[in-house]
Amino acid sequence: MINADLFYVLLGISNPTSPFKAAYNRTTPQTIASRYLGKGYAAEFYEWGGKSQRISWFWGPGEFIIPTSPYSTVKMLDEGTCVHMTYGNMISILKKHDDARAQYKHFREQHNIAIAERIKEIKTKTPLEVYVNLISKKPWVLEQVSQEDLASYLNVDLKTLKEFSNMKA
Repeated sequence: MINADLFYVLLGISNPTSPFKAAYNRTTPQTIASRYLGKGYAAEFYEWGGKSQRISWFWGPGEFIIPTSPYSTVKMLDEGTCVHMTYGNMISILKKHDDARAQYKHFREQHNIAIAERIKEIKTKTPLEVYVNLISKKPWVLEQVSQEDLASYLNVDLKTLKEFSNMKA
């Protein structure tokens, strides 16, 4: 599961143990499968030992929020509107509607590509390259995301982020 791969990369785990994998893959029909962000902005984060957060993802209006793991938390960055869908509801809809299955397949493929790109970015790009890529794809982060959250996403300190912000594109 590519979402789990991103989770492990963020944690710096290259070969997770079996009990960890087993705990990751537990879902029930009542588990929230995704959320549609009608308006507003959201971010996903992980807490490290209760002391700090690592931002892993940002979403904007019209995007589906799919958490990368059950250990992450999604927070709204402003007054937004979300529609929640459970696994049970999603499976029911997909069984009944062929067009929904095709749309879901396309959406999941796009999601998996985005996750794979994020994993590659974490492993191969410098924080400055990640910053430039992020603001080119989601320019709204400069106004909607706090400096602390943006620095966390890039895995840099605030001083380094300020240096990035002061550079001319």
